[in-house]
Amino acid sequence: MVNSQNLRLLYMVSSNPDTLPDIFKKLSCSYLFEIVRNPHISLFLIANPHFLPQLTIKFRRLLVESVHTPIDLLKLLSEDDSMYVRIGVACNQNTPTNIYSGLQVYKGQ
Repeated sequence: MVNSQNLRLLYMVSSNPDTLPDIFKKLSCSYLFEIVRNPHISLFLIANPHFLPQLTIKFRRLLVESVHTPIDLLKLLSEDDSMYVRIGVACNQNTPTNIYSGLQVYKGQ
């Protein structure tokens, strides 16, 4: 059983901008909201778009639903394989028209 000190430590690690990507990935199941709110996760994902498909759909959905997600990341996620992630991009109030108009609900259309 995890005690409260360990939980606090895990919370702090998931919120730390210097946490390594592999650790983010492992913590994303339990500390999803903290990682999404981490100020550097969006910048990391923009610089390393190959990492996006490794994240869960739930994680990617939380990213596109956040009003703090940068437009460059919304653009990357607008091309996601998951229809649910692309719909999330369409629902984000900060998605610019040029990204919105290029969205495809079903791939191949």
